[in-house]
Amino acid sequence: MNKKWIIPVYAGAVILLMTVSEIIYTLRTGTPFRISELLRPITLSQVIYMTLTLLLTRYMLYAFFLTKKYLQLLLAVVLVFTVFVFLRYLLEEVVFPRYLNFRNYPKGTTLGFYTLDNLHYGLSYIVLGIVFFFLEYRFDVQKKEAALLQRSKEAELAFLRSQISPHFLFNSLNSIYTLSYKQSSKTSGAILQLSELVRFMLYEQKPLIPVETEWNYLMNYIGLQEMRYPHAVGRDIRLEGDTGAAQIPPFLLIPLVENAFKHGDFSDARYPLSIALQMVGNRLIFKVENKKGCFQKDQEGGIGIENIQRRLELLYPRRHELTIAESDATYGVTLVLEL
Repeated sequence: MNKKWIIPVYAGAVILLMTVSEIIYTLRTGTPFRISELLRPITLSQVIYMTLTLLLTRYMLYAFFLTKKYLQLLLAVVLVFTVFVFLRYLLEEVVFPRYLNFRNYPKGTTLGFYTLDNLHYGLSYIVLGIVFFFLEYRFDVQKKEAALLQRSKEAELAFLRSQISPHFLFNSLNSIYTLSYKQSSKTSGAILQLSELVRFMLYEQKPLIPVETEWNYLMNYIGLQEMRYPHAVGRDIRLEGDTGAAQIPPFLLIPLVENAFKHGDFSDARYPLSIALQMVGNRLIFKVENKKGCFQKDQEGGIGIENIQRRLELLYPRRHELTIAESDATYGVTLVLEL
């Protein structure tokens, strides 16, 4: 808890407890609830010594319980009880009689009797302070765990995204190498197109980008990949629905398209590369389908599908569906996101 809020929060909790206690009392006895009951000197006294007792209990637990200094903790309990008794006596038997003509105990009450009579109250408030401490401590622990988990999640997402960049760059350079090896006239255009894609990859650091931006990135990537084929690549590419202000993390869809070029066979016009992105309300549906190649193009394997599966688990828990439909001839992936 922020230090500047400790005293106001504890004092507010005490006032709330006293208000609830007063309401319960009126309900049990049938007497009407009066806000003036909470403004009496005795109530002011309770707010002061209860709040101080709770705060002292909190500090002693942080100082001695968490550090396992149990002897000092026991002595601190005695000290807190002593402070409670002294403060209550000072307020109700010295200050209030002199300035407010109010006394809680009969005149002449000895300090010994007063101490024994307040043993129950003092220990009750210390126990209440212990309960408050553990509630606050548990909240702080959960808050730190959540922050640690968030940092871990962000670090993993950064790592997963960093995997995509070299993977994409390797595939793209491989395409340009193929063009260069064949002394294709498309080589210079491919290098220029790659530079645009790399610029996007390096400078697009926002956690979310418009769906349309990701789509344009995909189209540039597809154009680059097509250059390395000696024949025209059959395509069936559709963007349906209004993307509007819809946003997704950058490079979320590219692994699915990379996977199609990596393992697909585009020599048969009957099986074009099929890519469809559809917006239905706040739902994004992305489908990629291609004819399966008869050989593994990348002998080292890939990280595409595994990468996107993990990113989806982190970014869209219980708000995504990734399905794979595979037949003897074709391979298809459908991604559904609830934005």
